[in-house]
Amino acid sequence: MEYKNKLIEVLGNSNIGQVFYTFARYTDGRSGFLYISPNMSEYTDVSVDEMMADYKLAYRLVNPDQIQGMAEAQEESYTNLSLFYTELEITKDNGKKYWININAIPERLEDGTVIWHGIQSDITAVKKQAKQVVKMNADLELLNAVNDVILKCNDKLELFQEICKSMVETGRYRLAWIAKKPEELMANQTVLNLAECGAEEYIKSVVIDLDNPAQSKGPTARALFTQDIIITNNINKSEYFKPWLEKAKENNIAATAVFPFVVDDSVFALNVYSSHEDAFKEHEKTVLERVAKNLALAVGRIRSNREKSELNILLKDRVKELRTLSSIQEVFQTEYFIEDCLQRVCMLVPNGMQFPEWAKCEIKYNGEIYTSGNSKPTTSSFSNKVELANGLHVEIVVSYTEDSDNKLDLSFLPEEHDLILTILRGIKLFANELLLVENLKKTETNLKAVFENTDVGFVLLDLKGIIVSFNSQYLTITKRLIKVDFEKGMDLLSALTSERYQIFKDNFHEVLKTKSSRSYESLYVFDNQEEFIVLNIVPVIENDELVNICVTIKDITDIKRSEIESKRITNDLIIRNRDLEQFSFMVSHNLRAPVVNIIGLCSHLNDEMDDDEYKYIVESLSSSTERIVNVIDDLNTILMVKKDEHSMLETVDLEKGLNDLVAYFNRVEDHRKPIIEFDVSLVSVLHTSAPFIESILYNLIGNAIKYTKQNETPTIKVWTEIVDHTVHIHVRDHGIGIDIDRHGAKLFKLYTQLNTDVKGKGLGLYMVKTQVQLLGGKVFVKSELGKGSEFIVALPIREKNQD
Repeated sequence: MEYKNKLIEVLGNSNIGQVFYTFARYTDGRSGFLYISPNMSEYTDVSVDEMMADYKLAYRLVNPDQIQGMAEAQEESYTNLSLFYTELEITKDNGKKYWININAIPERLEDGTVIWHGIQSDITAVKKQAKQVVKMNADLELLNAVNDVILKCNDKLELFQEICKSMVETGRYRLAWIAKKPEELMANQTVLNLAECGAEEYIKSVVIDLDNPAQSKGPTARALFTQDIIITNNINKSEYFKPWLEKAKENNIAATAVFPFVVDDSVFALNVYSSHEDAFKEHEKTVLERVAKNLALAVGRIRSNREKSELNILLKDRVKELRTLSSIQEVFQTEYFIEDCLQRVCMLVPNGMQFPEWAKCEIKYNGEIYTSGNSKPTTSSFSNKVELANGLHVEIVVSYTEDSDNKLDLSFLPEEHDLILTILRGIKLFANELLLVENLKKTETNLKAVFENTDVGFVLLDLKGIIVSFNSQYLTITKRLIKVDFEKGMDLLSALTSERYQIFKDNFHEVLKTKSSRSYESLYVFDNQEEFIVLNIVPVIENDELVNICVTIKDITDIKRSEIESKRITNDLIIRNRDLEQFSFMVSHNLRAPVVNIIGLCSHLNDEMDDDEYKYIVESLSSSTERIVNVIDDLNTILMVKKDEHSMLETVDLEKGLNDLVAYFNRVEDHRKPIIEFDVSLVSVLHTSAPFIESILYNLIGNAIKYTKQNETPTIKVWTEIVDHTVHIHVRDHGIGIDIDRHGAKLFKLYTQLNTDVKGKGLGLYMVKTQVQLLGGKVFVKSELGKGSEFIVALPIREKNQD
């Protein structure tokens, strides 16, 4: 007993970020602390002496709703001598909040007195991380609901209404409505309300007249005018919200966000209102901006049955993966036994595969095999495994079985590999958490066992760096990463001979010098995997004298990997949506010119004409039709990028491609007779995407012709060169030029049209930049008003056999 008390006192005075205490409950009903760490005052705002005199002061800042539960847990521990465990929320006098958990081991003395030896840990960071996970799940739930609506709705107004309903019911916003900007030539310039859900009384009273100076400055009007996202996190402080302020307050509206989106020439806006101020932070803005972009894509998809079918396949794949992850996350949250969890996960994994009906899953753990069924022979499989905290391995094997018709390509996509690995990491986190809980339940009834089962490694050093004692977790971590067998009495500083441990030695001596704690993170590579640890070097002070140094070491690899994985998933979603946008733009933009040309030529077929004129029209029709076919073939090629990004690489003959484009523009621009000269002798062949290169040159040359000075012959020069191991393709004209200082920042933005005198939609340069970036390159422009422009496309040099 005396040894335990001494150990508790030493640890309590070491200020290692945890509170140690000894609490007694006597047979006559009295209770009180026998010992409390000095740092307990940080969580109570009262002194240790005051708490020793009145133990209830230790819980003065605890959430009152949790007091009864804590008392019941203590009573059960007292009666059964079971482990006392509880989690508590603390609100300090200055308003700052903390979360703590308490583990205490009871011990009944001969006179009937029960003594608890306890440890209190700050788990605020863990709670915050859990809150972030809940937020991410809520965002996924909203995105899933939105994607479900997009998939099932074939009518634009029905789509808008269901999106608003999802924002209110799933996103838990106060109000959602979709506005449309009236056509400029319409006499009535009142903003149209196409759909709404929530706070109907408010939205029915809202009138936004764009001809009204006060109303035209409101958030919705500004978003429709500028096509910028408008966030108002406190309507009380916005001078532009005054016309609707009182009605908004009556309907419990505190913040608004407006996300414009454009379909064809129409401008829409998704309006989302919240009951809470500061509701639309950067993360919410990103999620809702993605909803608006997906909404724009969905409306465009409804216009074309063929485009709708192709985009639905891509969206369903994304939703299928997200639904599978969401279902498996629910298993992790509801199961308490690893065996049941593994069986349920097995049944869910095939749902996330490309061909669920031919997929099967097996998970191997502790000599048992859990399977989803389907005993047919396999044609392809993917497997991986991880090691759990108990030393056992979990292996997952996902296979495709034989296709009876043998018509499907049952090979695994990269997205399927990523999904399986994400699921496996989730299993590891779930299993290790269960193992940790199980270990805590089996903890022996003494304080030493508590330390032995913590995930934090402890080592106590004297002032010369000699090891006094350590727990098993410290030994486990250091043996794996540092590969040194530690023992009591060893000179730790001398044992760490590598230069990488100099930072530890420097911090150790700094603690000796300053008597203040030091902390740092360190990275190790173990079995070709990065592992992260955090070390704390803490002075142990007794009677104002430095007596020992306590070192703690904690493995934070899973936290770091979770952060990396979250960023990877977010980037993957952004890239996929960009691919969908790119497809839509290429369909509408690259087909427009030949289709318009065909329509114009067809209108002359009934006119009287001689044989030469008739032959010219037929040849032009054939040329435009051939270009449409080529564009469709190119789009099919681009869609294959999703399956294998290297399939888009091929040998591109620049000279042949430019000859074809020159012939094409000479036919369709016969009235302007453009002069197009090119010299690609320095670089005539590229290993890249032929559709992208053709589209880039088509748009740049087409723009050069379009923006030629009035009554002048378009003159364009194209040439290639190699600069710093990069292929440069130059397209120069002598047209009207561009004011770079004024318009340079928005030149490549979507729907940007700098000269309204020239017919166009502002998609060409946006597509050029997007396609160049997909090829791993950059695009630059040099221009001067009245003197012309030069566009430079810089692409990486790829060999034919280069991945």
